Amino acid sequence: MHTRTMVACAVIASFGTASAVLADGFDPNLDYGVALGNFTVVADAGGNPSTVEFSTSGPGGVVGFTFAGDASGLTGNGTWASDTRLSVRVDGVEVFNIGGLVGRNNDWDFQGSGSTSDGFYTSGPHIFAKDNPIAAGANWSFVFFHNWNSSAAAPITWSETGIILHRIPSPSVLGLLGIGGLAAARRRR
Repeated sequence: MHTRTMVACAVIASFGTASAVLADGFDPNLDYGVALGNFTVVADAGGNPSTVEFSTSGPGGVVGFTFAGDASGLTGNGTWASDTRLSVRVDGVEVFNIGGLVGRNNDWDFQGSGSTSDGFYTSGPHIFAKDNPIAAGANWSFVFFHNWNSSAAAPITWSETGIILHRIPSPSVLGLLGIGGLAAARRRR
């Protein structure tokens, strides 16, 4: 993993964790980093953009993710970082998509005209499986593509990208914590 990617993962892992733990119900101590490296997404005016896919086997208890990376090729081209669409797939089934210009279901934190310059972008946490965490051993795919289907769209080069998978403790750990809490409460009486 490159040094800048490690820094990016550390920054997004610690960004707003105190409020995220309470509001979103994940434990940042269990975060799992996935270094994606460098890639370029290219638009196609015909609506068939190139895709870039990264696959990994993930840990259990995943409820969401945070993305970070450096985007270039934007400044002066009319292309926005938020034109990049990410499809998150588990065992071949899309469980979440974010960004892009056409047909998006969820916005990046940098969605829109605030993403017209080259630079570092981060978005998350995006919680999509709070009520049904993704089990251990699932096959994850992160599929990126340029979603502004226009001949005017410039390629977007992403570098030093990473995704942090946000997790919760397994039910057995939560059960043990609950039993420990009951025992502690009983001793106080």
